[in-house]
Amino acid sequence: MHQTSNAGDILKATELLARERGLARVSTIRLNLAAWADLDPDEVRDEVLHAAQGTLAEGARIEIEVIDPHGRCADCGADFDPKTAALRCLACGSVRVRLEQDRQVTVASVE
Repeated sequence: MHQTSNAGDILKATELLARERGLARVSTIRLNLAAWADLDPDEVRDEVLHAAQGTLAEGARIEIEVIDPHGRCADCGADFDPKTAALRCLACGSVRVRLEQDRQVTVASVE
């Protein structure tokens, strides 16, 4: 996903969370970024800061945590943390695995 569209999606999610919490302004946006996403955290931060101009998140601090992937085997049900992009179950060797982290960037919280 392109970072500019990520910024728009991030701001939509931020505004939704802010409304749910009754916030008139957002001072901090905490993001989780998938480690295997082909996105640079600094570029994501810059895109969000730029897109936030004129919104309730203008001037907000952007905190980004890079999250390692987590997998689950469809054959044996084992949970594991893949160490490489060659996705094989560490318990049984099956290639029928699913990454539990299906989004590149998620909004973890807002303040």
